[in-house]
Amino acid sequence: MKKTLIICFLMLIFSTSFAQEKNAPERVRTYDVQHIKMNINIDWDKKMILGNVETKIVPLADNFSEFEVDAVAFKINFITDRNGNRLKYDYDDKKITVILDKSYTPSDTIIYTVDYNCVPQSGLYFVYPQELTPNYKKQIWTQGEGEDNRYWIPIYDYPNDKCTSEMYVTTDLNLQTLSNGYLESQTPAGSDKYTAHWVQDKPHSTYLIMLGVGDYDIIQDAYNDIPIQSYVYPDRLADGMYSFRNTKEMVKAFSEKYGVMYPWAKFSQITVTDFIYGGMENTSAVVLNERAYYSPEIEKDYSAEGLISHELGHQWWGDLTTCRNWNEMWLNESFATFSDALWSEVKYGRDEYDYQILRNGDNALRVDATTGRYPIWAGYGSVGTNIYDKGSVIINTFRYILGDKFFPSLKTFLTDNGYKNVESQDLVNAINKTWNSDPNLDQPPSDFKWMFDQWIWKAGQPEFDVNYSYDAANKLVVLNVKQTQKEDSLTPVFRTPMDIRIKSEDENKIEKINISQREEQFKISFNSAPDFVEFDYGNNILDKSKIDRSVGDIYNQILQSENAIDRIMAIRELPDKPFDRMITDVLYNVLTNDKFYGVRNEAASALGKLKRVAVADILMKGYDIQTHPKVKREILKALSNYKDEKVLKFVLRKIKDEKDDYIVSDGLDALVKLAEPGDLYGYVKPFMHRESHRNVVMGSVADALKSANKVKSDERIKAYFKEIGFGVSVPSRLRADVLRGLRPFAKDEDVKSLAKKYIDFNARFVKSELIALLGESKDKSMIDFLTEIKKNTSDERIKKNLSDAIKKLNGEK
Repeated sequence: MKKTLIICFLMLIFSTSFAQEKNAPERVRTYDVQHIKMNINIDWDKKMILGNVETKIVPLADNFSEFEVDAVAFKINFITDRNGNRLKYDYDDKKITVILDKSYTPSDTIIYTVDYNCVPQSGLYFVYPQELTPNYKKQIWTQGEGEDNRYWIPIYDYPNDKCTSEMYVTTDLNLQTLSNGYLESQTPAGSDKYTAHWVQDKPHSTYLIMLGVGDYDIIQDAYNDIPIQSYVYPDRLADGMYSFRNTKEMVKAFSEKYGVMYPWAKFSQITVTDFIYGGMENTSAVVLNERAYYSPEIEKDYSAEGLISHELGHQWWGDLTTCRNWNEMWLNESFATFSDALWSEVKYGRDEYDYQILRNGDNALRVDATTGRYPIWAGYGSVGTNIYDKGSVIINTFRYILGDKFFPSLKTFLTDNGYKNVESQDLVNAINKTWNSDPNLDQPPSDFKWMFDQWIWKAGQPEFDVNYSYDAANKLVVLNVKQTQKEDSLTPVFRTPMDIRIKSEDENKIEKINISQREEQFKISFNSAPDFVEFDYGNNILDKSKIDRSVGDIYNQILQSENAIDRIMAIRELPDKPFDRMITDVLYNVLTNDKFYGVRNEAASALGKLKRVAVADILMKGYDIQTHPKVKREILKALSNYKDEKVLKFVLRKIKDEKDDYIVSDGLDALVKLAEPGDLYGYVKPFMHRESHRNVVMGSVADALKSANKVKSDERIKAYFKEIGFGVSVPSRLRADVLRGLRPFAKDEDVKSLAKKYIDFNARFVKSELIALLGESKDKSMIDFLTEIKKNTSDERIKKNLSDAIKKLNGEK
């Protein structure tokens, strides 16, 4: 699953969805699911699924006389055995307990069928026009992860089992269908419907079962006879062809890099309306948020390739091999996030890969400092905390440590564990097997469990204090390294190799040291005093380092480093040094001349941290000569640290006629820090209805107005938020964002009335905001209204929203 498109918002949702108690136990299986055959009929008028699902299972122990099946809020018509005989069952609206006619053993195969109907509130979503969304077209999409397929299919709904599956889905003739595996047939079903038969003939976990239905054009491609299909809206065909143009090349790249050919019958991806995440990696049939569409004009600002490559990477990491419980979910998500970076390397070069890993590391350090310290393995906290960005950075560290054994180790893991459920130890075993099977190994067998002990099962990262000196008499660089992080049960003293680069005019040396103690000294032979010594050459280790060295040393690293990442790491040291004019000169030189946009970004960011008024002039001087919009945007962010009238006027002037949506958006964000709150409304007014890609401009307008309203309530802001929040054909993400801004006005009768009127809005994140508005209203008469809704709600997330709102109305914390 991917959260790139709306990273902070989705991290919150995902973490909430998978919140669990410490060391949540793995679900114990009593039977093995072997095959599921689903017959799905769609009643569009009632938003109902009419289902008949046959499942083949094998008991895992003797005396097997009853078993549980997950199914939420179903109307069960009957359950039968393989011969059509009715079976008894108990049902509590969440689980069916099927009572068999006798006791069975593991030598028996049991086939049972559940005939039912349901109106799903989760797992399967109907998209359709409502009063505020008359532009919506009929659509169905599903989201099974974490355990939500139980809302529309009676199944064993936990990842630690795999089975084959097939689906017969009957729908309107004018609509396309998509499900897992290959399309076996399409047959008429009356005068205006047809039945599509999809077959997934290789085992996968049940949360990966999917269904998509809607009006689509299908872009066809292939790699090695593997069909590649992109389901796109007919009116977005050109954008779809551009957005998904590199999918074939991605399939080729990952097949080659991971050493295992793409493992499924086809690769399909389908864009849908109001998807709750960025994407979902259902086996061979990925669902993508419709914000994946983009055009060449904005590609320097935004691309969906990260999303597409992430979900494609999951076809190996998450689908071919699947975490056996949610604590092991990093094996799915960290490798998919790494796949995104790996694609950047394959397509755009090592600098792009390094910069992506660096920014993932920045996010990991930010989470560690703000959310709390948790391992990547999720047995000690929320599953969503570190499995994405930090996990990808640690995989990069494994790549550095294992060297040319890294990708062969991944191939061993995928080959040995294909179509199975896995845990972290399986990856340890694969690495050890690969490393120790090398016939040229001239040392005792190695065990790489130590990498997992400190980086996967424990938490935090090393924090280094580093200094060096040159011993001219003995021609040695003397490097002193101290780990300063607090050692406790979760955070160890780390053991890690580290590359040290030492460079002079006549000599260039890369020395690998091995750090393992709290304090250590390393002596490295070098013939003359170096121009610079670089600690962690290549940025292979996630750490927080304080390096005591001269500004001249840093300058030399910036000027003499061939790779962008090494110039960036030196630039990041400069804001902490005592200010002098040479720092600004060097940073301006980088800002205007470095060939890689990421280095120029970092120079702009560093200038923004110097916080001297004269530096603002340097940033403004550098703005107009930039050709990459991301650098212009970074300059605007940096300028927001300089609250000065001339800076404010500069930003207003630059965004006034700017055509680039993302530059305008970042400029509006800068105004929040540069302008007086009372002036913000007037400054953002020209942009209040500007359409933009992913609605980034109106989103920034909303953020600015929220900030202004915190200082002083403004009826003009309320009117704007009402207009957008309850407007017709407003994109749901923007609507939800704006509704959040109405919370300070939640007590007003007009806001309450509108929130109550549209409480059944058909998008979860919008409905959540409407519930929150009523919860903030301080109107106790809303308690009965919300309580009644809660009685008829099966979606646990919406139930929690309702409970929180009711508690707030009751004055509870």
